[in-house]
Amino acid sequence: MPATLTTVNAITKEIYENRIREQLQNEAVALKRIESSSDGVESQVGGKYVTFPLHTRRNQGIGARNEMEALPVPGQQAYAAARISLRYLYGGARLSGQTMELVEKNYQAFASALDQEMTGLKNDLRKDLNRQVYGNGTGAVATAATAGTGNAFNAATAQWAQVGMQVDIVTAATINNPTPTIPASNRQITAIDVDTNILTFSGATQLLVLAIL
Repeated sequence: MPATLTTVNAITKEIYENRIREQLQNEAVALKRIESSSDGVESQVGGKYVTFPLHTRRNQGIGARNEMEALPVPGQQAYAAARISLRYLYGGARLSGQTMELVEKNYQAFASALDQEMTGLKNDLRKDLNRQVYGNGTGAVATAATAGTGNAFNAATAQWAQVGMQVDIVTAATINNPTPTIPASNRQITAIDVDTNILTFSGATQLLVLAIL
């Protein structure tokens, strides 16, 4: 009886490539276009908020005149004070001791589990910060086009949503408030229909026009 792949299966090997192929788009284009500068950066923070003095208007007492003609009515610069509460971004990762010890060296795995988690977490936080600065300033992942039913969220667009996101559902009218109304918190997006912009998440939806943060 001849030897076949079936009979020698126990001694055959699998061929492994030497690196992990990235399938996620990690570019943060908006962040790249924000110029880093120390101008106007305040390091003394605390309390309720930080106050920024703003130059808001030019002196409009200017204009072309003929010789000896009356000069323009004098104007003045205008200023305002903006009060902005602090914002905090966090990222969490958790690995067992066995995972860190046994998935570390080249002969054990394609890459160190700890290194992969920490590098990935930094990329993910950077990617989400890019979403925040590119948006309208509210930080919303999605806003509702219509009230949802069951555990479906009818988003105006699902562009920023991702499966696995932990989100809070807030009342749209309060989204710009320092403390928005949150009918439901810590819900997980479990599915996304990109054709209909319907997001499915854990738990029952609130029958309101809402936004997801």
